[in-house]
Amino acid sequence: IVWTIAGLTSWITASTTTGSNNATINITAAANTSITGRIANITVSGSGISRVINITQSGTVLGGNTFYVSSTGNDANSGLSVAQAWQSISAVNNYANNTGFLPGDRILFEGNRTFTGSIYFDGSGAKNRGTAVAPIQLSSYGTGTATIFAGNSYAFYAYNAAGHSFVNLIIRGSGGLNTGTPGNNTQQGISYYADLAGSVKLNYLFFSNISVSGFQRNGLVIGSWNGTTGYTNITLIGSSFFNNGQAGMSSYSEGLYGHQNVNVINCKFYNNSGRSDNTTGNTGSGLILSGVDGGRIEYCEAYNNGYLNSHLGGGPVGIWTYIVNNILIQYNESHHNKAGLDADGGGFDFDGGTNNSIMQYNYSHDNEGAGYLVAQYV
Repeated sequence: IVWTIAGLTSWITASTTTGSNNATINITAAANTSITGRIANITVSGSGISRVINITQSGTVLGGNTFYVSSTGNDANSGLSVAQAWQSISAVNNYANNTGFLPGDRILFEGNRTFTGSIYFDGSGAKNRGTAVAPIQLSSYGTGTATIFAGNSYAFYAYNAAGHSFVNLIIRGSGGLNTGTPGNNTQQGISYYADLAGSVKLNYLFFSNISVSGFQRNGLVIGSWNGTTGYTNITLIGSSFFNNGQAGMSSYSEGLYGHQNVNVINCKFYNNSGRSDNTTGNTGSGLILSGVDGGRIEYCEAYNNGYLNSHLGGGPVGIWTYIVNNILIQYNESHHNKAGLDADGGGFDFDGGTNNSIMQYNYSHDNEGAGYLVAQYV
């Protein structure tokens, strides 16, 4: 049998390109120094038989630096070690705005310490964007959990940026204006917003072991408003969203299904009161998914939400969806949720625009409204 090798590239070489019968071929791929991945298909053929060898290389991850923020640090430091830690959120924002964080970078806040301020990531020019393989991570270091205290503002806002991971953090506002946790906050807790042209899907958001509380609006909101532009591969796991006004967590998009693959697992949504000042829309839900294609809500609990809802035309629900496709809701508990001004206040709801979705093996009890509601637009 005579055989040949085809498809070699400038970065793939072979010890031989022709041979006969049994032989050993050494194929070598050069290291990829580009941030862009690459693929080659090598074909070995002979006697009418061919086989394709696929070789894939990911791009080189830039960044990978760890930045520390400590109560005893100094914003004039490099931030690249505990001894050279920054002191404040201002240093984080300064670096994000001027240099920009890269895939694999980590921003670690000293455990058992509180850092006051609002973090802003602008994704313009691909700054402050990580990847699913190498996300930009915000977390704690040392003993205990760090707190980001936003006061009357937002805690984290990302514009056209993704590839982010939040792990082991407390996110707290001063208490929402006109909510059940009195204060003067009028903002979201963590907010993601995208409006890129061209139906872009910004990839990867991950939230694990975080708590978000004390905001007038949503604890976490993921939104987009430019056709079907949005976010994909979103995971919330082992986290709590409580004492907020609008909702514990919600999503929305302008076009149908701007977001894809949203997974909410083992999270709690409770005491999200609603807003006594808002009479034009329902407030006080635990978890709301909208504008989503594909996802699941599993092993979550929603309770005591909605008691200050002030909209007579519709009320909150513990866990619900609208304008979604292919959502699975299972193994959750939703209980003791309130209607406010006597509308809704149920446990679970597949509302208008929910398609091809399944709700099963859930426990709904002691709610002021329906245990399970299914509604559709007309």
